[in-house]
Amino acid sequence: LPHDGPRAGTETQEMQVVPMSIPASDIRGFTRLSEVLPPDELAQAIGSWYSYCDQVLTEHGAAIDKFIGDAVLAYWTDVSPNARQWALSAARYLRESCSLIQEEMKFTFERYDMEFTSGVALHMGEVSWGQLGQGGLTMLGDAVNTTFRIQNLTRQLGSDILVSSDFLSGWKEG
Repeated sequence: LPHDGPRAGTETQEMQVVPMSIPASDIRGFTRLSEVLPPDELAQAIGSWYSYCDQVLTEHGAAIDKFIGDAVLAYWTDVSPNARQWALSAARYLRESCSLIQEEMKFTFERYDMEFTSGVALHMGEVSWGQLGQGGLTMLGDAVNTTFRIQNLTRQLGSDILVSSDFLSGWKEG
């Protein structure tokens, strides 16, 4: 449809291509959890997890890009080895947060013979980063997709945390 100029809310702000460290964490077996747990208990578990994720990532200097149902996506614009050490620490705490929730809601999870666990991926790569339309800052690009592919591998490999070779590259530099 022809129009005169940009439509409200569709203009793209300046997007920059920048390197980022990107963590993604996803609750394992969320579909099963949502089928078995009563909605109020599921909401309590996910609400606690969101709160822990927010606290851990913020304390480790990350910005949360978004919560996506049972997943969180965040980033660090600092990709120095020191910042990546913070990212590794955050990944461990993200994983540990599930153990805390498992303990806090012990009777709920025991009653339904379920565990509250997650997989965490850490990747580093270039992304297009900035504001799209009237939304907040966001990142786009293959590095984001790769992070989620790595996160999906945590299930297949039975690993709580997976780190890409790109994240580890140049670790001793700087």
